[in-house]
Amino acid sequence: MYFQNEGCTPASFLANHDSPDFGVGLLPSILLHSLPEQITRTAFGNISADELKHLRSEVSDNLIYS
Repeated sequence: MYFQNEGCTPASFLANHDSPDFGVGLLPSILLHSLPEQITRTAFGNISADELKHLRSEVSDNLIYS
């Protein structure tokens, strides 16, 4: 799931988990490997596809534990 703030206005995110063991998602892995490419490239300041490919190669895509 992702949300796009097209107006570039201040935003907040609040999550509520109903279990004491809700797992952990590590932001670098989620941002680089789970979101659509255009969203990730925009989040990093409109980087090129090659720059994103390089970043993805530096961060493992299996850093989500539960």
